[in-house]
Amino acid sequence: MERSSVLEVARGAAWFVALNAVVHFVSAALAESPLATALAGAVIADLGGSHLGVRWQESAEVGKPGALGRAARRVGYGLAVAAIAVTITLAVALALGWASVGLGRPSWTLGLVVLRTTAAAVRDEILLTGIPFVVATRARVPAPFALAFAVVAHGAGFALFPGVSVTAVALAVALGGLAATLWWRHGGLATAVGAVAGFGVLTGALLRGAGLYVTWPGSVVHPGLGASGRAAWLAAAVLAAVTAVVVTRESTGAAGASGASRWSSRRISG
Repeated sequence: MERSSVLEVARGAAWFVALNAVVHFVSAALAESPLATALAGAVIADLGGSHLGVRWQESAEVGKPGALGRAARRVGYGLAVAAIAVTITLAVALALGWASVGLGRPSWTLGLVVLRTTAAAVRDEILLTGIPFVVATRARVPAPFALAFAVVAHGAGFALFPGVSVTAVALAVALGGLAATLWWRHGGLATAVGAVAGFGVLTGALLRGAGLYVTWPGSVVHPGLGASGRAAWLAAAVLAAVTAVVVTRESTGAAGASGASRWSSRRISG
């Protein structure tokens, strides 16, 4: 690796550690308000990520009209992928007798849940996925290395908490892997945020009474420290399978050798 590449990696690592430290400090200070914690974290991550070059648009699209429409489509794509994963998980769990479904009762608090979950997704995807990809681009490191780092980073953040279950780490890694793959293959930050926020809202509020009321006996199926049980393992497996489909579709759709080259060396502009 060239000296300039090493310096870029070192600079990126320093920013990665510093931003995560600031976010954790602010989160601790605002711990009594989950919404304020998520919003503050998103703002800090966006400011720091922007300084490093993490963008809501890819470099080739900057200045072109239709930015809002492209972002909306990408968020929608991420939401659709998350919805597919949750639907498959629920269907299999019902077939195996691992879940039961009843009618929920919508509440105005759903809006607050969506806002908090989306802010947390923005924070996490900038810090854990966007920065690794941008640093890899500048350091001329093949994107798969950034992808691997992003996946590990999603799980490592959970593994550091005392007493956290292996199940929670596995679910975090699986969701992070899907988000990082979508970032790489389908337009960056907006798609990744759509997937992570969608999975969080669906397995959280919408399946806990705001839409349907799903019970998972012996399990907690929701990204977070409390994830546990066989249904959570099922969700992690489904997320991994959906990620594999995303990769396979992209690779199959590529034209011959140029597609293989993109898989091995494509770099993301964020």
